[in-house]
Formats: sequence, C-alpha cells, structure tokens
Amino acid sequence: MAELPTLFDDTTLYLGNTLNDYFIALVIVFATFLVLTLIRIVVIGRISARRDKIKSGALRTVLDTFKKYLNTSLVLILSIYMGIQQLEIPEFFIQIMDFLVLAFIAWLIAKFIFNLLDSIVSQSRETDSTNIHILEFFNLMTRGFVSVLLLLWLLTNLGVDVTSFLGGLAIFSLAIAFALKEILADIFASLVIFIDRPFEVGDSVKLDNDSGTIESIGIRSSRIRATEGYLIVMSNRELTNKRINNLKRMNQRRVSLTIQVSRRTPNAQLKKIPEYVKEIVTSNSGLIFNEVNLLNINTFSYDYELVYYVNTRDIKPHLSAKQEIMLSLLKKFEEENITIPYPTTTVVVEQ
Repeated sequence: MAELPTLFDDTTLYLGNTLNDYFIALVIVFATFLVLTLIRIVVIGRISARRDKIKSGALRTVLDTFKKYLNTSLVLILSIYMGIQQLEIPEFFIQIMDFLVLAFIAWLIAKFIFNLLDSIVSQSRETDSTNIHILEFFNLMTRGFVSVLLLLWLLTNLGVDVTSFLGGLAIFSLAIAFALKEILADIFASLVIFIDRPFEVGDSVKLDNDSGTIESIGIRSSRIRATEGYLIVMSNRELTNKRINNLKRMNQRRVSLTIQVSRRTPNAQLKKIPEYVKEIVTSNSGLIFNEVNLLNINTFSYDYELVYYVNTRDIKPHLSAKQEIMLSLLKKFEEENITIPYPTTTVVVEQ
C-alpha cells in the first residue's frame, strides 16, 4: 500500500506523533464527516419522502425517532474516533476514547428507545386515556430493563466481568419474585387485560352473580360499580380467571318472554295468540320479531314463549320495550276476553 505524501516535518514528535500524522488524522476526520453527512442527508431524505405514505402510526413514530437521533453530533463523534485511530496515543487514552464512544452509543440507543416509548404513550393518551396508567407503568418497567441491559453491554465491552453480578441479580430477582408472586401475578394480569382488552372503562359486564359497570382498571386491581350501587374491588388475576360477559359489546339484545294465559282459554283463541303477539312486537320499530310458540301446558296455564331482539345494547330501551309489549298484551287480552291465569282450587262436594 502506497504511503501518503509528507507535507510537514516528519522527524519532530509532538505527543508521540509528527505534524504529518496530525494532518492525515485531520483529513480522515474531515473526509469521514463529509461521507457520513452525505449518507445522513440521503437517509433522512428517504425517510421524509416515505413517512407520509406510511399509515401505521407505530412505524411513523419509529422513523421520526430515528430521524431525530441521526444527528450531526453522532456523525462528528464517529469522524473524530476514526481520525484518532491514525495517531500513536497512550493506551489509557485509547481506553478513555473507547469508553466515551461506547457510552455515547449506549446513551443514543437508550434515548431512541425512551423517546419511542414516550411517543407511544402520548399517542395512547390522545386516543384512549382510560388505561394510560397501565401503559405508563410498563413504560417505566421497560425503561429500567433497557437501562440494565445497556449498562451490562457497556461493562462487557470494556472488559469488566459481569458474571458474578448477573448471578447475584438472578438470585435477587428470584427472591423478589417469590416474595411478591401474588402482586406480580396481578400485574401481569393487568398486562393481559391491556393487550387483549376483554373490557374497558365504562363497559357493562356480568360475572358470576354480579353485574355492573367498569369504573377503573388498575395495576393490581379493578373496580366495578354494581347495578345495585355498591363497589366491587377485584384483583386483576381473579378477574381474568372468571367468565366475563361484556354486555356493552352486544350488537343486539336477545329477549325471551314467557306469556301465560288461562287454561279456560278456547282453542280458537289459543291459535290467534301468536298473531296478536307478533303484531304487537312488529309495530315497535326498535324490535326484531323472531318467534312465538306454545311452550308448555301447565296445571293452571298455557305458556307461550316470545323471542325478539332489541337493536341496542343499553338496558333502558330494552326495559321500556318490554314494558310496552306487556301493556299492549294486557290490553289485547282484555279486548279478546283472554284471562291471565291464577292458582285456583275447585272443591267438589258430593251429597
């Protein structure tokens, strides 16, 4: 390989290097800075051109964060580092430079990840702030995890043996996990709720013998305001293990209503009852008639089953429609002399 031409005195040493060595190092710094700057301009230009075409908010956040930290400071530090390699410098100074470069890269990676996490939290706060505290908690946990990983990576590249530290950290983590296993189970259950979203704040739910509205979803527990008015506080782990009926996510509400008429009702009128019922249900624009059939013949009554759908998930329109159907049926039965059954006892006296 041909040697570079000598422009300065090549005999006098200044801190172990000649003026020609310093000049060559300066040229390398300048050339590296120029090349990396051109690459940076091209990359940023491509990112800016394609950003507006990307529909994914997460990917746009990644590109914005990458563009933000691909800055002149990074290019300058890398250029200086490349130029210094040309010089004869003491070993301790090389170690200091290696540490500073590695520390800067670790800081840059950490800032990139942290800024990305903050952007995700900020977007979630604008679109859905009901579970933002859960996302902020896991943002904090992720920050701590990334910081520990980058610190271990930095120490490893500096030649520090981290084996004993990792062993102690593993034992400490196991002890903490064993002592706080119930709390950790609730925390991971809150993560499951956040990712899977079986329900959200404001949803009406039914579980076991309780029903109510979700008031809040916390890191460890959730609160449900029961229909009767009292507050149910339940751990997230227990909540995720239950069968939950989310009433708010119903597209339609299916209603089954039993209609009883007296056993003294004539057969001709029994055949007309389904027509009466269908006419009443179809006259309500918010209801969808399904079927009505004679279901049972009991001691005191004939039982019909009416099935219809309400085009709403809210409970109030459902109750109002049910009341309207029953009042209309009572009026129709009164017009047709159809009686409602009631228990009676017939006493036969033989003489």
